[in-house]
Amino acid sequence: MIIPEDIDKYEKLRTYLLNAAHIQFAPPEGGIKLSEHFLQFLWFERKLIKKLTTTDGKTVEIIQPGFWNHEAGPDFKNAVIKLEDHTLSGDIEIHLHDKGWVEHNHESDPAYNSVILHVAYFADTKERFVRNSRHEFIPQIIIQKQIAEPVEFLFEDYDPLESAQDSLPHYEAGRCAEVIQSDHKALLEILDNAGRQRFLNKAARWHRISENTSIRQALWEGICEALGYKNNKLPLRLLARKVFPYFSAKAFTPAERIAIMTGLSGFLPYDLDNKEESIEKSYILGLWNIWWKHRGQFAAEAGFLFKWRLDSTRPGNHPHRRIAAAALVWDLLPKLEKAIRSFPASLEDFETFPVQDEYWNNHYTLKGKPAKKSLQIIGADRWRQIQSNILAPMAYACAKTPSIQTMIFAQFARIPSPGSDHIIRAACQRLEITPQEVKGIVRKQGLHQIYQDFCLADRSDCANCPFPKFVSEWKLANIIHQT
Repeated sequence: MIIPEDIDKYEKLRTYLLNAAHIQFAPPEGGIKLSEHFLQFLWFERKLIKKLTTTDGKTVEIIQPGFWNHEAGPDFKNAVIKLEDHTLSGDIEIHLHDKGWVEHNHESDPAYNSVILHVAYFADTKERFVRNSRHEFIPQIIIQKQIAEPVEFLFEDYDPLESAQDSLPHYEAGRCAEVIQSDHKALLEILDNAGRQRFLNKAARWHRISENTSIRQALWEGICEALGYKNNKLPLRLLARKVFPYFSAKAFTPAERIAIMTGLSGFLPYDLDNKEESIEKSYILGLWNIWWKHRGQFAAEAGFLFKWRLDSTRPGNHPHRRIAAAALVWDLLPKLEKAIRSFPASLEDFETFPVQDEYWNNHYTLKGKPAKKSLQIIGADRWRQIQSNILAPMAYACAKTPSIQTMIFAQFARIPSPGSDHIIRAACQRLEITPQEVKGIVRKQGLHQIYQDFCLADRSDCANCPFPKFVSEWKLANIIHQT
């Protein structure tokens, strides 16, 4: 991979400031009907007393309440607390009753292993600790008598309508907001540079992976990772890696690849004897008829290597369906690899992903009933994600001259940008700007990079975050350059 001779301005300034800051990357109560959302509001707005006490008598201070999470998983992400003399970083889970941890099966859910504090309003048990799936103890506080003001007064500041499922996550404005508001042009320049740096980082990643494997394997694993979406990126990528040598050694039909990957994933059901005859049963039996011939190659591993997440997964993103999509992609790899290697073949030639399958064109899962209308196996938005996060960076890494790299980046910048995800919304609230102000895929990628480099790295609730200084230094450099 060709590395630009000039060090990117964003990267240079970011590295300097983060090093200087020593940040490494990397029941009714008082007539009020309480809810978990109201308790989350109390936590986020810091309505608890300054020094809290755990159920085993230790002192806890909230340094940073974390980011209010409206998706699956713990209620607050990336919080920072001080437990006695130790500073802990991780997630916070809140329940009305302390027994909620067990009732919701969090003690067996690895998604909650990052929780550093369990918060409850009512104490219903004598247990002093809660445990995670690794059998580690988690500190717990009961806040019924640790709230700074009477609950009925605080309830006046609470808007229960914000508990709607589609409401935005809540984030406090950062110290950087005031600096940004005074020079909108500087913000756009920073976003452009940060977006370019994020693109270069992705190109470097795929270059390293292809150097250790091959361009085709890196391409295959990358596409499968993208098809895994947020919840199943890793298991689908590991599954792709496991079958790559087997699929490369011999030609298989799409049906054979679907059967092998589904069987190896552990998803092929056994309980079919008592099922009535149906399209779904016939399809699954067909997969079994193929899988049993190949399972000897993987028998010791089938179903045990991959930890799939089915919670909070949209029907169209179910792992059954994503595995089938991955198996169908295999036939397109030669064409995609040729486009990556032989640029200036245009990436815009691949604006659609023509994968079809008689069964998966109208099924969400293996045993589910058919959908009422035809389904896209890989939608346009997901394909644009594959274009921007995998194909374009890999083409850039394979480019033989800087001029070709420039053309590839220009094509990347023309890819239609996706909608605003939770990171875009979070960063915009930190900066006190609207998502509509961040136009184009490069600037949205830049906002992701800033959030990763500064917001997620900060453990001081913005007090020591170097990003405001970053913006000031950027503006000063522009002034000096203009003079």
